[in-house]
Amino acid sequence: MVRSNVVEVRVVAAYKLTLKAARFTHWGELLPLEGVRIPVRDAIYFSLIKECYTPCEVVISANVPVRLIAPKKHLGYVFVEWSDGERSNDRVITMNRNIELEARYAPG
Repeated sequence: MVRSNVVEVRVVAAYKLTLKAARFTHWGELLPLEGVRIPVRDAIYFSLIKECYTPCEVVISANVPVRLIAPKKHLGYVFVEWSDGERSNDRVITMNRNIELEARYAPG
């Protein structure tokens, strides 16, 4: 019997997704909004990667499409946009770099 001491190591590229939430005041200021539930799902198989409550960070393998759904309403505030200008609360992003997104809300 021949035994091998060779260990195979595979390095998988991964990126960090940072999710935050903020609210606009009546005066136009942007203030942090904590505890907004934004589930992070695999966009192909729809499996849950992580149940995020803002602020939240999750490390995801490179080139994985991820579906984010910010709630349309949260504690009297309504969803307005993501920090990159996207206005749909339901979106898919591909993890090809570190990404930081903020869900922005206005008084409802």
